Amino acid sequence: MHEYDHETFSIIVAKYTSCFRILGENLRNEIKTIPYEELRAELSMIRRTEDAMFDITSTANYLVSDIASICMVEGISSMYTFESFVEPLYGKDGWKTLIHHLDLDCRSTKQTYQYINLLNTLIYKECVRSLFGKNAAHIKELNDELIEAHQARLRLLELRAAREGAETPPQVAMEIQTIQRAIKGLQQQANNPM
Repeated sequence: MHEYDHETFSIIVAKYTSCFRILGENLRNEIKTIPYEELRAELSMIRRTEDAMFDITSTANYLVSDIASICMVEGISSMYTFESFVEPLYGKDGWKTLIHHLDLDCRSTKQTYQYINLLNTLIYKECVRSLFGKNAAHIKELNDELIEAHQARLRLLELRAAREGAETPPQVAMEIQTIQRAIKGLQQQANNPM
């Protein structure tokens, strides 16, 4: 077990405290085993969650291309992984590869790690444009139709909620929130085509 001096320990505590303060109570970190046959449906559902991001650092390598393909067709633009530039250390020095220690080592000019969005590369974006660019007008038209359909349903639910006031069933309020998130996601897709 390694012990840090008081100053170094204070820096580490401040780093994690600031992370939790920034992320707040809305942070939901979930490690979930997803059966292969349910992978696309699960990622698509997670994608519809506001501000969701995927970290595949601990994912088996043979699944990365499948996940990237799903991201491409589902319009997901962030798939992150942690890349360490230090030699792996084993045994009693293994703690030196923990992210907070790598940050401490970043005081030097040598970069020790990078958190990379694998879908934010020139080649990936060019491939997406090649595949979907020919159909961009059709995709935009479908996207607009989906937004209009969601907005029509949202108007009906909002009218119902206004009429029923405090007597509005909770599922109506939940559906309103779900539709608002779906509209926001579709609008973001329209404004940020791959």
